[in-house]
Amino acid sequence: MDNLLGGLAVFLVGRRVPGLGALLSLLLVLGVGVIGANVLGRRMIEFGESLLLRLPLVRTVYTSIKQLLMGFVLDNKDAFQQVVLVEYPRPGMYSLAFVTRQGAPWYQGEGSEELYSIFIPTTPNPTSGYMLLVPREQVEFVDLSVEDALKMIISGGLISPNKAAEEDGASGA
Repeated sequence: MDNLLGGLAVFLVGRRVPGLGALLSLLLVLGVGVIGANVLGRRMIEFGESLLLRLPLVRTVYTSIKQLLMGFVLDNKDAFQQVVLVEYPRPGMYSLAFVTRQGAPWYQGEGSEELYSIFIPTTPNPTSGYMLLVPREQVEFVDLSVEDALKMIISGGLISPNKAAEEDGASGA
């Protein structure tokens, strides 16, 4: 960049300015980022999203992934309602899961068992996981916040609620 702007610096200042190219490159990237995030970027994202929503199969996958990610990003009261334990992937093993919906009105199965829609995230990337419909009797509610459960899942169990509280206290947070 110094080679490109060297002549401009000599013309304006009367001599070469070392590092001017790096400084102007940084300002250029910053300016493009500000414009892109506020005006142009928003329009480009809306345009790209409108293209995705026109394709039937892609629309279904895209909207599902977007809703899941919004559940993680936003403080959405409808996203993860409560932390539970479920016997998964086999009897005798338990997984932390999140209740995403109580009941399945479209389900007309035998008896009147209430199904819970739960999401079991994977470690260390909780944006992927398994959605299961589980009878109420097989869901064990635990006294754990969604935030603490996510910390445990992302850390692979290394961070537990008690350990997180101890670390926060030690750091003065």
